[in-house]
Amino acid sequence: MESALVRFLSALTILLFGSIVSASDLYTAQDRLVCKNTEVRAFTTCTSDSTVAMDAECTEQHFLFADRDGKVLARVPGSARLSQRLRDDGKDMGTWLDALARDWACLKGRNSPFVVITYWNGGNCSRCDWDEIFDLKGNRLATSEVPPWVNEKEEERIGKAFYKKYDALGLPTPWPDSSFQWFRVFEHPYPYTDN
Repeated sequence: MESALVRFLSALTILLFGSIVSASDLYTAQDRLVCKNTEVRAFTTCTSDSTVAMDAECTEQHFLFADRDGKVLARVPGSARLSQRLRDDGKDMGTWLDALARDWACLKGRNSPFVVITYWNGGNCSRCDWDEIFDLKGNRLATSEVPPWVNEKEEERIGKAFYKKYDALGLPTPWPDSSFQWFRVFEHPYPYTDN
């Protein structure tokens, strides 16, 4: 059942984004995280020449939360958005996700564990990465994402709300960097070679 669902979702992704790039140029990387009795799978669809995270040409990313019997509890779309990329001269380079989930962790909270996913857009700024907290059923409980159109005051409010929720859930402080696992997005059949 699960492999049929995976094949269906991969095929759907290729159909939806087939007008952006040729289906033969896409691959879908999968990652897996087990958190208590929940298995979370990440599916990231990129072009075959995406080898560097900050220059990745990826068209879709989503997560499946499933119980120990494989029953899918939730399909959660990634929170990155498709956006048109232009070269400095204005030439269209394609439509790709503006960020990717890059690492994740199962963190023990006060009453239960939670999945925390970190996104990154390849930059080095206060809005270039953000975190999201999910319960084990796939419900997004909090995000520190700051949309590009908000001002500094709203950015501060978003950050405070995220950490208030983080603390209320009893998640560890200081931030447990060593608990996070990197996604294997760029492990695919077309390895990078330096010619």
